[in-house]
Amino acid sequence: MTYSGPKIEVEYLSNVLKTLAYNHFTQTMKKILSLFSFFILALGLTACDKLGDADSYQLRSESKKMENADTSPSTVPSSEPAQAWTSDDPVWGDENAPINMVIFSDFQCPFCAEFFLTLEKLEADWISSGKLKVQHRDFPLTMHLNSMQAHIAANAAAAQGKYMEMHRLLFQHQKEWEKTSEPEKLFLAYAEQLGLNIEQFQTSTEDAANAAEIQEDKDAGRTLGVSGTPGFFINGVFYEGALSYEDLVQVLTEKE
Repeated sequence: MTYSGPKIEVEYLSNVLKTLAYNHFTQTMKKILSLFSFFILALGLTACDKLGDADSYQLRSESKKMENADTSPSTVPSSEPAQAWTSDDPVWGDENAPINMVIFSDFQCPFCAEFFLTLEKLEADWISSGKLKVQHRDFPLTMHLNSMQAHIAANAAAAQGKYMEMHRLLFQHQKEWEKTSEPEKLFLAYAEQLGLNIEQFQTSTEDAANAAEIQEDKDAGRTLGVSGTPGFFINGVFYEGALSYEDLVQVLTEKE
């Protein structure tokens, strides 16, 4: 006679242990997958953060080509040429030039300063030659505490026919005034350097119409689809970011 009781118990215990082992393995794998998913998500968020918050030209044109801190809503640029050129903003170049460029910029934006250096390289072959005229319009970003005062100073200089001269000084000395608590003192020194009538300059900086004109430019930029700086139009076609000299020349050549 064969006694089978213990065999049944052993098989039963074996099945129980297998079930427990399987459940433990399943729970462990779920935890591992959860941790792995969290890790991938964290990497994705980090990558997005590194790109920054700007809707830049080709995702910042590979790196740091544009700055955008204005969260106000803007209109998406139309495929039709935009009417960005105005009759009351300073012009650099021949008024009759066949190609026009309208730039919305911020004097405290480092990418705008970089782009201005690129524009200066165009002066001989494009601007002075009568092929290109450039118009600068105000788009001070709210994240830049001294930007509005800089735009006011530039417009005050424009009232005395020295807009481009002040424009150039503000970009050249951006690091000097961008973080100071009293930028007006430096702007006054720039005005003296340019030989402006200081009393007239100060009166203009205090004129509410000056600030209102700057806001009008910014509102116009938003309507045209500008949300970051530099944002610009070439014969009404919208571009974003600080294009390189080579890329900008290619675009201008296509417009000839």
